[in-house]
Amino acid sequence: MSTQASKPLMIPVTTVMRPQPAFGLRLGGLLAMGLAITAAVVTAAPAQAATVADSTTIASVATAAAQRAATVRKEASGTLQSYLDDYGDRLSSAERQRVTYWQRTGDRSLRQVQVQSRRTATLARSGASPSRVNAARRSAIAAHAQARRDVDAALTELVPVLSQRLSFLELLQARADLEASLTGLDQLGRDVAGIPVATAAAG
Repeated sequence: MSTQASKPLMIPVTTVMRPQPAFGLRLGGLLAMGLAITAAVVTAAPAQAATVADSTTIASVATAAAQRAATVRKEASGTLQSYLDDYGDRLSSAERQRVTYWQRTGDRSLRQVQVQSRRTATLARSGASPSRVNAARRSAIAAHAQARRDVDAALTELVPVLSQRLSFLELLQARADLEASLTGLDQLGRDVAGIPVATAAAG
């Protein structure tokens, strides 16, 4: 799997705060030094060499991936829900519907990562054929790729909206939330890609 370049998402903090000119220059300096959110929204998990492992090891790694998917899923949904709870009154009805849409879409995508990782573990543990185990593993990887595409689309749509509604300090918190979410999603991708490939030798 390949890794694509990160795509910066610029938050126009000066338009949110409407500062005086001198303060605006200082904010512009902060922006140039890294206030912009750099969201690696299409970074795929790095390719990993196929490893030969016994079914117990495959099941253990896949179970850990499923558990991380459940954690990332809960945190991502909770973050968007907190935006609805805290800032929903600043959004139009249509905007609130879009936040809810992306919350549900992301949850479905991450649920598939969780389900397919857990299915990989179940098949490996039950002694299923390598072809069945590997098919489930590929489905988990594909589900993660879809989750990354959904994140890309959600950020493209929602960041411009939220950047016009949040204060400077709220935007800083949003940056921290986004970085934490992307870190978790990236680690999930590595976990899923790290599930060993089943072979006849693995038993």
